[in-house]
Amino acid sequence: MPDVRRTALLLAFLLAGCAGTPAPAPTPGRGVLVTPLEKGRLFGGRAEYVVDAPLARVRAVLTDFAHQAEFRPSVIESESLAHAEDGGIVRFRISGLAGLNPDVVCRWREEREDGRVLIRYEMIRSTFALGAFRGSFLAASLGESGRTLIVQEVLVSALVMNREKFLADLAVDAEAIRRRIETGAAGER
Repeated sequence: MPDVRRTALLLAFLLAGCAGTPAPAPTPGRGVLVTPLEKGRLFGGRAEYVVDAPLARVRAVLTDFAHQAEFRPSVIESESLAHAEDGGIVRFRISGLAGLNPDVVCRWREEREDGRVLIRYEMIRSTFALGAFRGSFLAASLGESGRTLIVQEVLVSALVMNREKFLADLAVDAEAIRRRIETGAAGER
């Protein structure tokens, strides 16, 4: 199957996953398309954007947890606690989530197929302010263009949360990830 057709089918599959979720019109944010998500008691958002970089570069930045606080405004501190070929454990201090700056310890797993990478993470210890925190990054190569589609999802169950600010922060975070991938920086893997 050609890369473009496989990517189109993948996008259709992802978008169909939210068929039961009420979704207002998407909010564009500097080239990032953000839509709200609700799954049971969890609220969050999906950010979709394209980066001018090959899949290998995207994967390297998304799994470089030790340096994420350097470029993601939503991450105050980040530390890789355990790392294996296809996953590990990471600790983040998240900026302003639930009106606080909670520490979040997540287990992450990576699945790779030809032309795509899926990185899923989920909190393994809840905190007073944050009952659940999970999400994913799906990165899919857009063929020989050297560009990559990223679909970033985040879901939380928080004691106190401003949903509009959460979605705006997600757009800013996605744009920061895009910049890091496209421009690079010293100290990257």
